[in-house]
Amino acid sequence: MKKHILLAAAASLALAPAAYAQMSPNKPGAAAEKAQLRPADQTFITKAAHGGMFEVRSSELALDRGQNADVKSFARQMITDHGKANKELESAASGLGAKVPSSLEGKEAQAVQKMEGLKGPEFDQFYIRAQRDAHREAVGLFSNYSKANGALSAWATQTLPMLEEHLQRIQQIGGVAQGAGEEKTGRASTPGAAGGQMPEPAPKTKK
Repeated sequence: MKKHILLAAAASLALAPAAYAQMSPNKPGAAAEKAQLRPADQTFITKAAHGGMFEVRSSELALDRGQNADVKSFARQMITDHGKANKELESAASGLGAKVPSSLEGKEAQAVQKMEGLKGPEFDQFYIRAQRDAHREAVGLFSNYSKANGALSAWATQTLPMLEEHLQRIQQIGGVAQGAGEEKTGRASTPGAAGGQMPEPAPKTKK
């Protein structure tokens, strides 16, 4: 009698998981509980990856073709900071099954191609403008995405202050470089001259 009771109990325990699964058809599995990749996530990953690769590649050129000491210092920081951020993005994206571009395209590729033909002060000026525009775009991209509750929102929020600091620094370098260029060409550093317009002469007084 005891043997039959033990066999019945064992059989009921073996059937319990299957019965629970039939009672809970909507229970998500491990794969379903994983963050789902949305089109907006893939768009962010693609744009962020292109921007990060551009920062590193253009800065590598700056070390070789640039002349300004501040430009070279900024370039070294870009290689370090964006090199690290690129690896973080690639790791996070691969965990979501997202595609991460491996080469530059579009305007970033065109900008790098342009830089490869420049050297010295001409390179510095182009690099400063390109970095300023790229970081303005990146700050907007990361700021908007961090508020969208996306799969990588936490990483975007964490990375945003770094991009804002980069933007502030390249704007400062651009202002210093512009002032140095005006001094070399003999232009006055007055409010009117910076915008390309000379101040109006004072009217003559009648005696």
